[in-house]
Parts: sequence; C-alpha cells; structure tokens
Amino acid sequence: MVTIPSKIYKRDGRLVAFEPERITRAVQKAFSTVKPINYEPKILDEITEKVVAKISIRFKRTIP
Repeated sequence: MVTIPSKIYKRDGRLVAFEPERITRAVQKAFSTVKPINYEPKILDEITEKVVAKISIRFKRTIP
C-alpha cells in the first residue's frame, strides 16, 4: 500500500498540499506536446499512480 504525501515543498520553499492531479495534467500536456495520439485516459491515471508510488518510497520519512 502506498502512502500519498499530504504536503510537498514547492521550489520557492512554500509548503503546500500535495495534489496528484497536477502530475496527471503535466503528463497529459507532455503527451499532447510530443505527438497528438489517441490514448486511453486510464493510462494517465496509471502513470500518476507510478509517480506517486516512487515519490512515496523516496520520501518515506520526509516531506518531498
């Protein structure tokens, strides 16, 4: 089971709520920039889940 971080540090040092939806939007923008392709929307969710899992593992005891 992956524990989703509740907070994250921004580049400017602010501590804000962690929003996985922002990762989803970034991946979606990257897909559309590289090549407009038809893809299943669930692929965005799968990629987001993998990224969140990596963040959770890497920052297990700290705020990312």
